[in-house]
Amino acid sequence: MKISEIIEFEKDDSVTSSIYWVSAALTKNKHDTRPHIKFVFSENGVFTATDGSRLHSYKPANQLFFCKDGFYSVIKRNKTNVILKFEGNGEYPETESLLSTVGFKTFDEPFYAEIGYCSHIYAKIVRAMKTGTIDYKLLEGVFSTGDQFDCFIKDAKSQIIFKNSEKTAAIMPMLNID
Repeated sequence: MKISEIIEFEKDDSVTSSIYWVSAALTKNKHDTRPHIKFVFSENGVFTATDGSRLHSYKPANQLFFCKDGFYSVIKRNKTNVILKFEGNGEYPETESLLSTVGFKTFDEPFYAEIGYCSHIYAKIVRAMKTGTIDYKLLEGVFSTGDQFDCFIKDAKSQIIFKNSEKTAAIMPMLNID
């Protein structure tokens, strides 16, 4: 018999929107069985999710809750309620180097999630990368929280990193697009 742990984040929980944001990065492919693509991973209070094109990571400034380290499936997900179910332990791919900003350039102004300003920033990112582009839906996903982020870019073949005090996102460039 498998023992499961259910964690419910509700409207009044200060981390609900952040867990919602992390889980947005999971794959939509129901046939993908890789646990690091299919589940939210928690380790030492850091929640991480990826679909292979983007990576969202969240570490609460104040650890308000405790949960087991391991993989969690998303049972329910909306902006006011997220329910995660513990699925088990396992190894998650190394993400520290992917989220590191060492050797990256940063834009001078912060990035905001205001509608008009996002379009301007997206244009700057595309121009800065020169030989590549990113999927605008992934960029929208980063800004969906309304949070402010600093943006870091290395080159056209590297990820674009968005960071603030609690959240980090990496978006992979789409290369060789005709």
